[in-house]
Amino acid sequence: MCEMLERLGLDTSMLAHGRLASDLRSAVTTCQSCNADQPCQDWLMRAPESIDKPPAFCPNAELFASVRDLIDRGVDDGQMA
Repeated sequence: MCEMLERLGLDTSMLAHGRLASDLRSAVTTCQSCNADQPCQDWLMRAPESIDKPPAFCPNAELFASVRDLIDRGVDDGQMA
């Protein structure tokens, strides 16, 4: 999951604070129970180092997109601006 977050330009230390912390905990749990481990690893091997959105098969795709949207709109230390 850390590699996916890095490629999305999401900083885990920022996500660990404030409102986004519960989203990060949820994403970790979802990732750990995901059945797409091998497709994810294969995708990460081929994907560019920077991406705008996660692959559709990722069960956290919608969550990551919404977090990225919040950050793009302006989030300071996990608190919405």
